Amino acid sequence: MTEKTRKHKVLVAGPKILCESIKRILEKKPIYDTILAEEGGEAETIIKTENLSLVIVSMNLSNMNGFALIHRMREYHSHLPYILLTSSHISEVIGLAHEYDVGYIISKYLKERDLFNIIHKLLNQNKLFGLKNYINVQEKHISSYEITKSKQLSEVSQLVSKAVDTLSLDSTLKRTVRLVFDEMVINAYYHAHGFGEEKKKGLEIDLPESKKILVQWGNDRDKFALSISDFEGTLSTLKVLKTLSDVIQNNEKMLKAIQEGKDPLPYLTETGRGFQIALDGASEFYVNIIPNQLTQILILFSLSPPDPSKPAGQSLKLIESIQSN
Repeated sequence: MTEKTRKHKVLVAGPKILCESIKRILEKKPIYDTILAEEGGEAETIIKTENLSLVIVSMNLSNMNGFALIHRMREYHSHLPYILLTSSHISEVIGLAHEYDVGYIISKYLKERDLFNIIHKLLNQNKLFGLKNYINVQEKHISSYEITKSKQLSEVSQLVSKAVDTLSLDSTLKRTVRLVFDEMVINAYYHAHGFGEEKKKGLEIDLPESKKILVQWGNDRDKFALSISDFEGTLSTLKVLKTLSDVIQNNEKMLKAIQEGKDPLPYLTETGRGFQIALDGASEFYVNIIPNQLTQILILFSLSPPDPSKPAGQSLKLIESIQSN
């Protein structure tokens, strides 16, 4: 049996109604065999005894927190792909995500097509990397720019801004795209190469020989996509989760201070700002990592009017992979 036709055994754990719904969806494609579990202990036994390709877990799992199940799963299968389903905004569950180091969190209201796309990428992890796997265009229509000097940051920002100006986006979303890109590319350039202090001081830095940041952007009929890659792989899901957790907590403290008539400035920080803006403003947000080799951030913006069934901020896709080709 070829790779394309071999069966993938998928565990779906959670409330019965949700499990049955996902099972009906997966059964539309003959390559998936689905096993259902309503309780945490039952799901853990299946994880230990079955040769699974993927685990899909509801946050509201009976007798066990869905985050805890995924955390325990790693004791037996450190690289088994998973999806955690939630109806909550990421800001409401970021504490649990950080505590259990769970980075692949998806809205349970995800459309069928989107669910299949995500599963396909998780089961074929070479498809996680590369902008060509996220937009439906020929690779020759994707723009690329290599950055080795800090003065190039403004140059690539202007190029991306010009591309954004050609899109059918409202002015607010265009500003969001530019802000997200500028935050992300500057952080990748400085922090991935150990120049965090130089960034704080606003210093111009040329990267050491052979070091670079690769930026790509492009669009199809449905979305505009950006990718920012560094070839150090020093980021981790836990670092991203901690950064997001800290910035969300600081924002809450800042709001509380304002409401109480206190000084909010002690809670004002630039750290994590790009991640949070991407999480709240983008249609899709991915951080794909091969430790000590590659970190690739992919940010997608829908060119269609907002879909009420798919609100921003309900999905977070962080994964540490073992392959890119």
